[in-house]
Amino acid sequence: MDIDTPIRELGSVDSTDLRQAILAQETVAWDEYQYRQDSYEVHRTTKSIVMIFVDTDQWPDIKVTKEVGWNRLAEAALPLMNDI
Repeated sequence: MDIDTPIRELGSVDSTDLRQAILAQETVAWDEYQYRQDSYEVHRTTKSIVMIFVDTDQWPDIKVTKEVGWNRLAEAALPLMNDI
C-alpha cells in the first residue's frame, strides 16, 4: 500500500506483553467484532480483535469508539502505544 507519506523509524519496541496477551485470547475473541468482515468483501475471510474503530461515514466528522477488543488488550497495548 502506498500511503504517500514518509515512514518514521520508531526504533526497537518491546512488544512481548502485547504479543502474549494476543496469543492468550480464546478463539471467540477473533469473531466478536465483524463490521469489517461484513462490510468489505476483501476482509470476509480475515480475523481481527478490534480495539478502536474510526467511523468515517460522515467525514470530516469522524467518530472514534472503543470496541470489545479494548477490554481484552488495552492493559498490554497502552504501554506500547504510549512508547510509540
